[in-house]
Parts: sequence; structure tokens; C-alpha cells
Amino acid sequence: MSKSEYRDEDKTAFIEQCGRLREELSKSNPEMRLSIAFALTELQDMDALALILEDHDLRLNIRSFVIYENMDVIENTVKRGPSQKELETLVAAVCAYPEEDGRLYELVTSAVENAPFYTQNEKSTILDGMSTPLARADLGYISYAVYRDGVELQVPNVDVWHAALMDVYYKTSSGDVVIHALKYSYMSYGTWYEFLTGQGAGGDYMGTYRPNASMSSLARGNVNARANYLVDEGIAYYLLKQMSISTSGLSVGDKIPVGNILSIRCDGVVEYCYEYYGFRVYGSDTLWDISTHGAGVIDHHSYLFISPREQAEDYLTQVLDEDTEPTQ
Repeated sequence: MSKSEYRDEDKTAFIEQCGRLREELSKSNPEMRLSIAFALTELQDMDALALILEDHDLRLNIRSFVIYENMDVIENTVKRGPSQKELETLVAAVCAYPEEDGRLYELVTSAVENAPFYTQNEKSTILDGMSTPLARADLGYISYAVYRDGVELQVPNVDVWHAALMDVYYKTSSGDVVIHALKYSYMSYGTWYEFLTGQGAGGDYMGTYRPNASMSSLARGNVNARANYLVDEGIAYYLLKQMSISTSGLSVGDKIPVGNILSIRCDGVVEYCYEYYGFRVYGSDTLWDISTHGAGVIDHHSYLFISPREQAEDYLTQVLDEDTEPTQ
């Protein structure tokens, strides 16, 4: 065995040991986790970079530093043609790195477009997530769901909460921070004040939530992009079910495009955007995915079975309580 092969074996063993040690430390020793990230950075290795980017407890500036230090190995990987695993790491790097010149974004975009192992739809989904401002900004609470009470509805069995998804903080000069479906109106962006008052009587903020499964930077970018599509489509509000659709052109098992959604409820926005990317919220094992066309799926998401409050309290993980708002 050559010296380089010995070095490769040693490097692989070291990376695996770092992974085990990091899991054992959990969140109890952030200083050691940081040391592990810096040690892995020195390897200039794609597997090491992947391990670092999987650690979502690292602050954005640390992940950015690691990517910057690994730019040479990233460029070389793109030039020779990345494997699927390596390309997934490159995409995660784009979404974690707030670059100013767009060089990394252009490199990885080209690699995705030329990847032989993705379908065109898969490429489009990946590029959608990369193109959102998540690739250039602190994640904050973007794509997490927020809830408030005090909604005026005269419908039995419906808990009167309102749901929205956090958008890019102060995305526009108007201070829009949420994406939501408003009663008797359409999908829209909204300020924090509009979120708290836009469904009738003013209410109280009830907390910030995410899916039970943790979300990567790429996943949160995808969710944010899909919520933006709902606004662009101008979809109307619907009360009786989380959403209604046109089945034109759809077969059982197809993902439901935004263009097939006729109307949507506030908690339907959360459900559809999360479940489109595999983050299960409400529903039985066979009927939970509201983003996939199937017999009985839409009816399963009726107001008789699920409400915004139940969605938050029973099917999501709380990130912030009612005393801590996600806005600055």
C-alpha cells in the first residue's frame, strides 16, 4: 500500500472519529464542537466538509469560514465532476455561505445542471432552493411556522388560531416578514403587525414551530421558495379544508404543482410547503401528504380533523414560546 493510500485511510478514520465524538458531545460542549469543525477544515476534504455542514448548531459565520477555507477543494471537485453525495454537499455549501460575488453559486449551479443522476424536476427543485435569499443571509427563523390566536370564525370544531410562514426578514421596504393566506382574501406577504391583526380581531402571538424532523439549509430554502410561488400564483383563501385543487393533468402519486391549487387555508400553506419536501405534519400513514395527489387526501385535511392550533401543538416542534417573537 502506498503512502498516499495510508494517508487516505488515516483521513477517513479521523473524519469518522470526529463524527462519533461530535454526536457524543451533542450540545453540551460547544467549544469542543467548534474545535472539531476547525480540525476538519484543515483536511481540505469533501467528506470532512459534509460533516461540518451537517452540524446545524454551528453559527452561520463559522460555516461560512469553513466553506471559504475549502474553496479550492470545492472548485476542484466541480471541475472533475462531483458524485451525487459530493454535489449534495456543494449545494448545502451554497445555502450556508453568504457570498457577495456569486462565484460559488455559479459553480454549483453549473454542476447541478450537468448532473447525470438527477431528473429535470429534481434539478429545478434544487436550484429553486439555491436561488432563495437563504443562500446569502442568516437563516434566522425563515420557513418556520408562526401562530397567533384571536381569529374570528363562527365554525364548530375550529380552534381560532392563524398560521403563517416566516419569510426573509424585512424582505421589502414595507417590512414584510411572513407569508400567509388571509381569510376572505389571497396568499400574500405581510408585516408582523398584519400577521397579528389580519384575521379579524387582534390576537396574541402563540409561538414559532418547525417540523419534527430537523430542516437543512437547502430544505428551508425550498420551503421558502414554494411559499413564494403560492403568493405569485395569487391563490384565494379556503375555509372548509386546508386546500382545494384542480385534478387536471394529475395522476395518483403526482406532486401537486402550485398552478393546480385553487384555494388554500392558512394552515394549508404550512402543511403543503412542508410536506412537499417530505416533512410530515398532520395525517395518517397513507393520507398525510397533502402535496401529493391521492384519493381521500384533501378530505382528510378538512376542518373537521385538523385546525391551525392542532397543527402547531400536536404535529410540530416548538422553537420559540409565546413570550419570544421571531422578529428583531
